Amino acid sequence: MKAVVFYTSECEASLDAVCNELDGASCLYSLKEIYSDSEKTIQEQFLPFPDDTTHLIFIFSEDSCGLEHLCVFIFFSGYCLGRNLRAVVINAGVQLPVPDRFKSAATFVEAGEFSSFLRTETERLKKEEGVSAARARLLAMGVSCFAENFFKCAEDGNAGETALFLQAGFDANLKDMRGNSVLTLAVRGGSKEVVGMLLNAGADINAVSGDRGYSPLMDAVHTKRTDLAAFLLENGADPNIRGRDSQTAVCIAAGRGDVDTCRLLMDYKADPSIPDALGMSAAGYAKLFHNDELCRLFNP
Repeated sequence: MKAVVFYTSECEASLDAVCNELDGASCLYSLKEIYSDSEKTIQEQFLPFPDDTTHLIFIFSEDSCGLEHLCVFIFFSGYCLGRNLRAVVINAGVQLPVPDRFKSAATFVEAGEFSSFLRTETERLKKEEGVSAARARLLAMGVSCFAENFFKCAEDGNAGETALFLQAGFDANLKDMRGNSVLTLAVRGGSKEVVGMLLNAGADINAVSGDRGYSPLMDAVHTKRTDLAAFLLENGADPNIRGRDSQTAVCIAAGRGDVDTCRLLMDYKADPSIPDALGMSAAGYAKLFHNDELCRLFNP
């Protein structure tokens, strides 16, 4: 955060308090005193600012709330809108008589709340800087910041690029045109690292895909990735979600005769009696295919 602080001689006590807070937060700032009798124009008196300025802070007291101070604020509130800067008014015992149409151009903070405001702003700027840095790194790698590339990186198992997309502000629950979440695509791609990364970023572990109607766990079972299925179950995946044809994960595994995956799913309370759209359950398929090992597993 880099600020320009506007003040008058009447509010030096409040100025000291603000400067102490800025120093404590390791914020860079410069001071601009507003003179009531200045013969210079506002531009001549205060401009230019450093290129990396992020905030203009105005401190007003009861003795420094005249028309000239209001004019300075109104001028720079418009300046902030044009330069994407943030105008902040600190009320040091008085409310600045700002016309209603200008009130949305600034943030008004009571003197005692400035410390809390400063912490929030510092965190916001840090996050925004991280987003900008991540986007710049992706572009430097020749990867445009589009959702399609995010999906491709996750499905291809490119953990580094996926991490940059998340840092750049892409939602871990984003879905492609077919209604498949980025987590679903990562599971189908088979990268445990990317799957874990998305889960840590808040991806819905039970989001059902738009094409197959599968949960990520069901996709892991369908693609014979028992390691990924185990990882998803360890992280809270529901083993009894029903797909578009009403099959569950254990039903899929049983139909394929996959004893190890069925055993894993049973360890996490999968229900082998849930019927699919044909009225067949995992236990039913085990019996149909004369799989004695699965029959014993489902009917101990």
